[in-house]
Amino acid sequence: MWFPFVCEIVLLGVLVSLLLRRYIDWKTTPLYVYCSTWIGWLMCFGIVCLVPVDILASNHTACIAEIGEQQCPEPITYIQPHALEQLWRGMYWTAFFLTWIIYPVSQSYALAGDFTIIERLREALHANILFYAIAAVAGLGGLVWLLAIQQLDWSTIVGLVMAVANTWGIILLIALMGYGLVEIPRWMWLRANRELTLRHYQFQTVALYNATHNTWDDLLKTLKTVKAYDDKIKRHDPFRLYIDVIISKCPALYNSTEVINRESSNSRVSGLLGNIIGGNRDGPEVVTEVYYSKLVTLHNKLKMSVFDAERAGCLYTEHLRKTYRLQDIISNYNNSDHVIAWTFQPRRIHKFAWYIDRVEWFWLTRLYPVFMRLCSLFFALLSLVIVWSQVTAFVQTPDLSIFSWFVKWAHMKGLLLQSVVFLALAYEALCAYSTLFKIRIFNFYRLIPHQQTDSNSIMFSAAYLCRLAAPLSFNFINFLHQSVTTSFSKVMGKMDVVPFLGNNFSIYFPILVVVICLLTLFNVGSKILTLFKIKQFKFEDDFNDQQIDEGRKILADDKEARELLPLERAFPTSHVVSESRLDATRPGGLGKGMWRVMTARRLEEGAHDSGGTGGDSGSDEGIGMASSSSSSSSLSSSSSLSSSSSIDRDRDRDWDRLERVRSKAAQRARSPKEPPLSSSSLPSSSSSDGRFPRLFGAVLGGSKLMRGGGGNTDHEELLPRGGGENRSVDR
Repeated sequence: MWFPFVCEIVLLGVLVSLLLRRYIDWKTTPLYVYCSTWIGWLMCFGIVCLVPVDILASNHTACIAEIGEQQCPEPITYIQPHALEQLWRGMYWTAFFLTWIIYPVSQSYALAGDFTIIERLREALHANILFYAIAAVAGLGGLVWLLAIQQLDWSTIVGLVMAVANTWGIILLIALMGYGLVEIPRWMWLRANRELTLRHYQFQTVALYNATHNTWDDLLKTLKTVKAYDDKIKRHDPFRLYIDVIISKCPALYNSTEVINRESSNSRVSGLLGNIIGGNRDGPEVVTEVYYSKLVTLHNKLKMSVFDAERAGCLYTEHLRKTYRLQDIISNYNNSDHVIAWTFQPRRIHKFAWYIDRVEWFWLTRLYPVFMRLCSLFFALLSLVIVWSQVTAFVQTPDLSIFSWFVKWAHMKGLLLQSVVFLALAYEALCAYSTLFKIRIFNFYRLIPHQQTDSNSIMFSAAYLCRLAAPLSFNFINFLHQSVTTSFSKVMGKMDVVPFLGNNFSIYFPILVVVICLLTLFNVGSKILTLFKIKQFKFEDDFNDQQIDEGRKILADDKEARELLPLERAFPTSHVVSESRLDATRPGGLGKGMWRVMTARRLEEGAHDSGGTGGDSGSDEGIGMASSSSSSSSLSSSSSLSSSSSIDRDRDRDWDRLERVRSKAAQRARSPKEPPLSSSSLPSSSSSDGRFPRLFGAVLGGSKLMRGGGGNTDHEELLPRGGGENRSVDR
């Protein structure tokens, strides 16, 4: 019956779409990338549904042969063996074609910086010529070897190709699965320890904070290079078309870099604002000659720099979000009201709020740690069963495989048998696939959630998932010791033509999973990295490191700045602009986060004193920060920064205002009945009083400078301009 199986595949397709949505945005991802990745993921996850159906169909066929059709009721998900064989063959060769031909060319095509489809395709094929040449030479050598030991025909050639592909897949599978069998139970156990998890987050904060620094600097250098080429290539130059394409893909920040480079003689402007956005750090690159290859390299570099800056900002912001959430859970563990007072989440005010708040508190503070430890113990036991089955797979008599005993001797039939096989295979797939998702190969391959994965990485994952699909199925069926041959085994049986790389390799090599598990269990990899002076977090209660203290300070400074914002603006949806460029001008007595707020207010006050947003934005001293109307209007009117009186006057009044803002924010956080602020209650960004600094969103990542948009960065109270260096903020 095909209908239940089709329903499973449809449901699986929906789940794959949701999982894929976590890593890439279908609106901005090229269609060929999304479709090819979706197909690859569907097939690799589809084996979890197809293998139980194959085993159930094989057992039903054997039952009919032994006691007759009348005594063997047909399972609900039964599919004819010959149809299953054709289905397996189609899935296998489709995955083979995708992983060895389509995905490598598509990856190179996505990485190419050429300007036309034909040129990018030519570059992609050229980049894979060496790979295909090596494969052709190796394949020719294999054919000569087979011709020397036995008769050569089409079936032998197919068997050789399948044996080589399966060998490479088995090696990858055992390495990835061995790590996951230990790491998944350990990760669940450690997650139950809230305090240790928080220290790990604090340790990670420094690396993510520095990543935003580095990607921001790299982006600014790339934009300066684009500006240098733009100045070099004149209007009627043949290369003008290409540089215009490159400029069209520049973020709106490119306009500010252009103006600052042109007006670098204004020391006051380039000094303060240059420290904010890094515009005066290095001069533009001197371009002597222009070649097409240089423009291609620059085009590719620009795309990667913009994407890396956006990704780093997103990762840092999401890390802050989950860290603050964990801090709130820990601080409210003994709350007598049985409610978690979230710092950056509005309180519930509907009629079921009282019940939901208490269920939430009880789950997060009491049940969740116990649940994670129980899951850890269950998966640890399942890992031991899988390792034992892998080690004893070559022993046929007596049958020592626990899964084989369940399938053959526990008298399970129908959906119960299918469920047991499904859970066991799903856990194996989880161990192998989750490890692949965690691997990071420099910046070439890295799967990032929150839709921050690039096209090359997502296709790289699809390629290796397809390479693991068939070996995973073959390995699982091998240690079940099926008395009848499954349809998948018939398809893979052609590998027997190769003496060493055939079935024997698939049976004996998985024993090495014990070695991988032991290396993971004793953290050998982390200890090797420690020998090379690479800092690694140790999940130990007595572990302490300077990086944890530094991360704790960064979190405190950032939280202090975000608490001055309305809840809707505390974590903006755009994570593009780096926040660390303000630190170069920060006085020693101020925290990083507070200095960002005060610097934003300085620029806004300077614009307001010189005529507000209605000033002359086209003057020689005007500075355009972005092409969007909301960003450029506020920054183009900041020419009065050169006047020290507009920055330093009325310092005492500013500090009094700061205390009022902080008191009001604290009162709002303590008030349980105050409804969250709505956008209608906030003044418009175009209000004439100039109280709401537009640049504040640009500094904290609230505006869409990188994409050319203009975010609404309204604030409900005047922000201080800052005072002398001898003043400090009471934390």
